[in-house]
Amino acid sequence: MATIRMIDPMEVEAQKPAKQLTIRERQVIRNILADTVGKDTSTLIPLIKDYFKYREDCQFQYATIVQDDDNWLAVKITVGRPGITVFDKITQYEFKVRHPKNPAPTKFDEPYNRN
Repeated sequence: MATIRMIDPMEVEAQKPAKQLTIRERQVIRNILADTVGKDTSTLIPLIKDYFKYREDCQFQYATIVQDDDNWLAVKITVGRPGITVFDKITQYEFKVRHPKNPAPTKFDEPYNRN
């Protein structure tokens, strides 16, 4: 006797992992930020959006500049599939690049002395 197995397509969609960026793609975005830090950031988001133009499995949703001052340039990027169903997943990334006027700490590897 055959057994009929019911498959819930919504459950199948819910089990799929969210789309993620590869290490190379994250490094490209860091390079875009490094080229833009300390300059005009009005073209930053269109540059990032243009980078994702030809990618089919993970689409650019939106990006916001979180911090743009003399210390850091921080950007939040959201990628994923367009939200057609509730199971379409997105992934958020935050990238941060140090401003040239904000030097790296010189004694970051020494022990902290509380005296």
